[in-house]
Amino acid sequence: MTQRRRDELLHLFNHTAPIARTFGMKLSYTDEGNAVIELPYNPALDHALGGIHGGIYATLLDSAGWFTAAAAHTISPAGWPPQRCQCTCSLPPARPRYAPSAG
Repeated sequence: MTQRRRDELLHLFNHTAPIARTFGMKLSYTDEGNAVIELPYNPALDHALGGIHGGIYATLLDSAGWFTAAAAHTISPAGWPPQRCQCTCSLPPARPRYAPSAG
């Protein structure tokens, strides 16, 4: 990946992508060219039991995977890097922060 390509992708995500602004995510790259998406903890993104919603993890994985692939590929004939990436994640059941009680 060239520095120019890295800068284009960083600008695309960090300054243009609505989801990055909405969630507060930030893209960076490792020296090896792997995308790193940072997301400060936001309790507004928790599920009903108080843990981070699985969709947030999936969004982070999807974004990091796509931007890693985009950095590794040149522009496609359609004028854009890979059009999609496939992501599968299995999360263990959530442990509730609040134990239900009955009296």
